[in-house]
Amino acid sequence: MPEPDSRCPSLSPEPEAEHRARTAPRGATQQPPEESMPLVAVSVFKGRSPEQKHALLEAVHEALVSAFGIPEPDRNIRLNEYAPGEWLLPPGKTERYTLVEIHAFAGRSPEAKGALYARVVSNLGALGVEPSDIFVIVVEQPRENWGIRGGQRADLVDLGYKVKV
Repeated sequence: MPEPDSRCPSLSPEPEAEHRARTAPRGATQQPPEESMPLVAVSVFKGRSPEQKHALLEAVHEALVSAFGIPEPDRNIRLNEYAPGEWLLPPGKTERYTLVEIHAFAGRSPEAKGALYARVVSNLGALGVEPSDIFVIVVEQPRENWGIRGGQRADLVDLGYKVKV
Protein backbone atom coordinates (compact mmCIF):
# COMPACT_ATOMS: atom_id res chain seq x y z
CA MET A 1 0.00 0.00 0.00
CA PRO A 2 1.45 3.44 -0.86
CA GLU A 3 2.45 5.85 1.86
CA PRO A 4 0.01 8.75 2.44
CA ASP A 5 0.97 11.71 0.30
CA SER A 6 0.01 15.21 1.43
CA ARG A 7 -0.18 16.26 -2.23
CA CYS A 8 -2.84 13.63 -2.99
CA PRO A 9 -6.05 14.04 -0.95
CA SER A 10 -7.29 10.58 -1.84
CA LEU A 11 -4.31 9.00 -0.07
CA SER A 12 -3.97 11.43 2.84
CA PRO A 13 -6.23 11.28 5.87
CA GLU A 14 -8.19 14.51 6.13
CA PRO A 15 -8.90 15.97 9.57
CA GLU A 16 -12.63 16.41 10.21
CA ALA A 17 -12.41 20.21 10.54
CA GLU A 18 -10.66 20.47 7.17
CA HIS A 19 -13.24 18.18 5.58
CA ARG A 20 -16.11 20.33 6.93
CA ALA A 21 -14.40 23.49 5.69
CA ARG A 22 -13.86 21.97 2.23
CA THR A 23 -17.40 20.58 1.87
CA ALA A 24 -19.41 23.38 3.54
CA PRO A 25 -21.82 25.38 1.35
CA ARG A 26 -20.38 28.56 -0.19
CA GLY A 27 -20.57 31.38 2.35
CA ALA A 28 -20.85 29.01 5.31
CA THR A 29 -18.78 29.81 8.35
CA GLN A 30 -17.04 27.31 10.57
CA GLN A 31 -18.03 27.48 14.23
CA PRO A 32 -17.73 25.08 17.14
CA PRO A 33 -20.88 22.99 17.68
CA GLU A 34 -21.50 24.38 21.16
CA GLU A 35 -22.97 27.52 19.57
CA SER A 36 -25.91 25.75 17.93
CA MET A 37 -29.53 24.85 18.69
CA PRO A 38 -32.26 23.87 19.81
CA LEU A 39 -33.98 26.41 22.06
CA VAL A 40 -35.97 24.96 24.95
CA ALA A 41 -38.44 26.35 27.47
CA VAL A 42 -39.52 24.33 30.50
CA SER A 43 -42.61 25.68 32.25
CA VAL A 44 -43.57 24.70 35.80
CA PHE A 45 -45.34 26.07 38.85
CA LYS A 46 -43.26 27.92 41.43
CA GLY A 47 -42.10 26.09 44.53
CA ARG A 48 -39.03 24.08 43.54
CA SER A 49 -35.60 24.52 45.09
CA PRO A 50 -32.68 25.78 42.97
CA GLU A 51 -31.32 22.21 42.91
CA GLN A 52 -34.66 20.81 41.71
CA LYS A 53 -34.88 23.46 38.99
CA HIS A 54 -31.38 22.65 37.79
CA ALA A 55 -32.19 18.92 37.78
CA LEU A 56 -35.26 19.56 35.59
CA LEU A 57 -33.18 21.46 33.05
CA GLU A 58 -30.43 18.83 33.06
CA ALA A 59 -33.00 16.05 32.59
CA VAL A 60 -34.38 17.71 29.47
CA HIS A 61 -30.88 18.43 28.15
CA GLU A 62 -29.81 14.82 28.61
CA ALA A 63 -32.85 13.69 26.62
CA LEU A 64 -31.89 16.03 23.76
CA VAL A 65 -28.31 14.79 23.73
CA SER A 66 -29.48 11.17 23.79
CA ALA A 67 -32.33 11.33 21.26
CA PHE A 68 -31.28 14.12 18.90
CA GLY A 69 -27.52 13.62 19.12
CA ILE A 70 -26.77 17.26 19.87
CA PRO A 71 -23.34 17.97 21.35
CA GLU A 72 -23.23 17.86 25.17
CA PRO A 73 -22.13 21.51 25.55
CA ASP A 74 -24.97 22.69 23.28
CA ARG A 75 -27.54 24.06 25.71
CA ASN A 76 -30.02 26.88 25.59
CA ILE A 77 -32.73 25.90 28.06
CA ARG A 78 -34.73 28.31 30.17
CA LEU A 79 -37.13 27.75 33.03
CA ASN A 80 -40.45 29.61 33.23
CA GLU A 81 -42.16 29.55 36.62
CA TYR A 82 -45.77 30.43 37.29
CA ALA A 83 -47.67 31.21 40.48
CA PRO A 84 -51.05 29.58 41.09
CA GLY A 85 -53.65 31.46 39.06
CA GLU A 86 -51.16 32.42 36.32
CA TRP A 87 -51.55 29.19 34.33
CA LEU A 88 -54.79 27.38 33.51
CA LEU A 89 -54.17 23.65 33.12
CA PRO A 90 -56.18 20.88 31.50
CA PRO A 91 -58.38 18.88 33.91
CA GLY A 92 -56.58 16.25 35.96
CA LYS A 93 -53.17 17.93 35.97
CA THR A 94 -51.33 18.60 39.23
CA GLU A 95 -48.98 21.24 40.60
CA ARG A 96 -46.10 19.12 39.16
CA TYR A 97 -47.32 19.68 35.56
CA THR A 98 -44.31 20.28 33.30
CA LEU A 99 -44.48 21.69 29.78
CA VAL A 100 -41.37 21.22 27.61
CA GLU A 101 -41.33 23.30 24.41
CA ILE A 102 -38.48 22.59 22.02
CA HIS A 103 -37.79 24.81 19.02
CA ALA A 104 -35.49 22.99 16.63
CA PHE A 105 -34.30 22.88 13.07
CA ALA A 106 -36.56 20.77 10.85
CA GLY A 107 -35.30 17.32 9.94
CA ARG A 108 -35.56 14.94 12.90
CA SER A 109 -37.24 11.64 12.13
CA PRO A 110 -40.45 10.50 13.86
CA GLU A 111 -38.34 7.83 15.58
CA ALA A 112 -35.92 10.43 16.99
CA LYS A 113 -38.85 12.51 18.24
CA GLY A 114 -40.44 9.45 19.84
CA ALA A 115 -37.14 8.62 21.54
CA LEU A 116 -36.96 12.22 22.80
CA TYR A 117 -40.48 12.13 24.25
CA ALA A 118 -39.81 8.81 25.99
CA ARG A 119 -36.48 10.01 27.39
CA VAL A 120 -37.96 13.28 28.70
CA VAL A 121 -40.76 11.35 30.46
CA SER A 122 -38.27 8.86 31.90
CA ASN A 123 -35.85 11.54 33.10
CA LEU A 124 -38.55 13.73 34.63
CA GLY A 125 -40.18 10.67 36.16
CA ALA A 126 -36.94 10.03 38.04
CA LEU A 127 -37.47 13.50 39.55
CA GLY A 128 -40.98 12.70 40.73
CA VAL A 129 -43.04 14.06 37.83
CA GLU A 130 -45.79 11.65 36.76
CA PRO A 131 -45.98 10.83 33.03
CA SER A 132 -49.53 12.22 32.94
CA ASP A 133 -48.15 15.59 34.11
CA ILE A 134 -45.61 15.91 31.27
CA PHE A 135 -46.33 17.52 27.92
CA VAL A 136 -43.60 17.77 25.27
CA ILE A 137 -43.89 19.63 21.99
CA VAL A 138 -41.30 19.96 19.24
CA VAL A 139 -41.73 22.98 16.99
CA GLU A 140 -39.61 22.69 13.85
CA GLN A 141 -38.59 25.45 11.49
CA PRO A 142 -36.38 25.39 8.41
CA ARG A 143 -32.80 26.42 9.15
CA GLU A 144 -33.09 29.55 7.01
CA ASN A 145 -35.63 30.86 9.55
CA TRP A 146 -32.93 31.05 12.24
CA GLY A 147 -30.37 33.85 12.56
CA ILE A 148 -27.44 32.48 14.58
CA ARG A 149 -23.80 33.30 15.32
CA GLY A 150 -24.00 36.98 14.68
CA GLY A 151 -27.12 36.99 12.50
CA GLN A 152 -26.06 34.42 9.91
CA ARG A 153 -28.70 32.26 8.25
CA ALA A 154 -28.41 28.88 9.95
CA ASP A 155 -28.61 27.00 6.65
CA LEU A 156 -25.26 28.59 5.71
CA VAL A 157 -23.53 27.61 8.95
CA ASP A 158 -21.71 24.33 9.59
CA LEU A 159 -23.31 23.15 12.82
CA GLY A 160 -20.81 20.40 13.51
CA TYR A 161 -23.55 17.78 13.98
CA LYS A 162 -26.31 16.09 11.96
CA VAL A 163 -29.88 17.39 12.11
CA LYS A 164 -31.35 14.48 10.16
CA VAL A 165 -31.30 11.74 12.82
